[in-house]
Amino acid sequence: WSIQLIAEDKNVSEAALKRFAELAVSDPSPLVRLYLAAALQRVEPAKRWATLEGLVQHAEDKDDHNLPLMLWYALEPAVPLNVPKALELANKAIEANILPFTKRRIGAMGMNHSMHGGMR
Repeated sequence: WSIQLIAEDKNVSEAALKRFAELAVSDPSPLVRLYLAAALQRVEPAKRWATLEGLVQHAEDKDDHNLPLMLWYALEPAVPLNVPKALELANKAIEANILPFTKRRIGAMGMNHSMHGGMR
């Protein structure tokens, strides 16, 4: 619950983000990882990378009913901010859909850019 409370006001401190990243790697509880993925959705997208990197590498979560989608919801807004980093993270992801979802998001960015460029 403390993870949720810390992220509730969308103003997560650097110290809390560092702790989130540590928990993402080391906490044995899938429930903690689920709360981290949910909390990341209330963190500025540019500050999500370290925690996401830890979360996507848990093989034990790949068949979880909720975690893979929650991870995608946390990653998706960060993709346009750093495409190479998003692809690198997606390539590390154990869950099979993260990489194709990321590639589709990148493709959609290109289409949106082309559409807007063509309207000028």
